[in-house]
Amino acid sequence: MIKSLEHQASQRSVMQSMKPIRIMIVDNNISVRLGVTTYLESHADFELIAEASNGVEAITRYIKEKPDLVLMDLFLPDSSGIEIMQTLQEVNDRVPVIFLATSNGSHLSEAVMAAGAACMVNKDVNGQVLASSIREAMNEIDYGSAWVRSSTEDIDK
Repeated sequence: MIKSLEHQASQRSVMQSMKPIRIMIVDNNISVRLGVTTYLESHADFELIAEASNGVEAITRYIKEKPDLVLMDLFLPDSSGIEIMQTLQEVNDRVPVIFLATSNGSHLSEAVMAAGAACMVNKDVNGQVLASSIREAMNEIDYGSAWVRSSTEDIDK
């Protein structure tokens, strides 16, 4: 019984000492940014540290804030998300980027995979799938292996 309590206390200590995943979101749609922000703030293991509404702002904010992970719209008003990701990768070649898209067509997922993104999720995906995707991206060793998640996909697969 004492060992069990000691183990539980040790686990709590480890969990409390873990730093949250520092996230930047890049999307020109303020509603998307607000929705993602609201969801992320409800999880202790996520910390939204920066927002950007276009590619130029994304690069500037990334260099200044140095997030652990970037959630990025695939289509930005001033450039493609893939182009911005490639610029970010010149700063940090291991930066995991999760693309947010309104479609999960195979041509998009192929482009995302070829560019080296962690994955692509639909903007209408439920919060659990987004959270799972963020955690998986941070645990992935090979960021070139992309996957696509839809709002109906089972997150345990």
